[in-house]
Amino acid sequence: MCLEVGRIDHDPLRLGALLAERDEDLVEHPQPAPAHEAVVERLVRDIARREAAEADRARRDAVAGGLTQAESFRAQGQFDEALRILQNLVERYPQEAEPIRRVDAVIKEREEADRLKKERARKRVEALRMRRHEESLVDERRQQVRDAVGKREFDRAYAVLDDARSRVTDLELRSALEQLAGEVRDEQQRLRQEDEDSRRSDFERKSAGVRQLYEADKVFEARNLLETVYAEYRRDPVLADACREFEREVDELENRYRRDQRMHSYEEGIDEAQLLMAKEQFVQAREKLNDLRREFPRQSG
Repeated sequence: MCLEVGRIDHDPLRLGALLAERDEDLVEHPQPAPAHEAVVERLVRDIARREAAEADRARRDAVAGGLTQAESFRAQGQFDEALRILQNLVERYPQEAEPIRRVDAVIKEREEADRLKKERARKRVEALRMRRHEESLVDERRQQVRDAVGKREFDRAYAVLDDARSRVTDLELRSALEQLAGEVRDEQQRLRQEDEDSRRSDFERKSAGVRQLYEADKVFEARNLLETVYAEYRRDPVLADACREFEREVDELENRYRRDQRMHSYEEGIDEAQLLMAKEQFVQAREKLNDLRREFPRQSG
């Protein structure tokens, strides 16, 4: 039996212990830190929050984009397309209130647009019916006006036009009535001018006849014709001035006729006195000359 006592080398064990201690306390004075499980949970929560924020941002962007697109279609009057987009937003994001509100607004706007469309269609039909009625009325009144003008009943023609104007509202047809009224005025003026020209021609013809009768010493016939001329034209608004001028001319013809008659009577008296003197009837001749002096004092001088 060996009683030699030997020394046991514990260095390997000590080294392991030292290494264990080194791994446990790498920092000389370490700060408190959470356990590994808490760190993981915190990271999971951060990721979840980020994912939720990303999802919320994507939702807001999708809703905003859809609302913008729907508003563009609504502004163009494409209500069905706008509703399709909005209803899709409502299905995808039922918690969003704005798409729901806009769906109701677009539905009401579409209903109002449909109502206005029907109202416009009704008004177009009514306007077309009224237009046809007024066209028929204008055609009827046009024929009545032309009949009246043909009979020279211009007052009746204007009355028919006034009645048509009070019944017609279409601007084109009213313009046609005004054109017809202008035609009536032109025709009335033309006929009035024809009448004036005819009356003037008749007046000049009769006036020339009066002059010819005076020149032919047919005074009685001239005076009869003159009375006819005065009766027809003395109060004529167109020929009144010409008639007054002719009256002055007739006065001159009358005066000349009287002078000629007096001169003729004087010459006949002289011839008679000379004939008495030739017959040596001196007393009668003197008496005749004295009568001529009294009747024609100017010629006797």
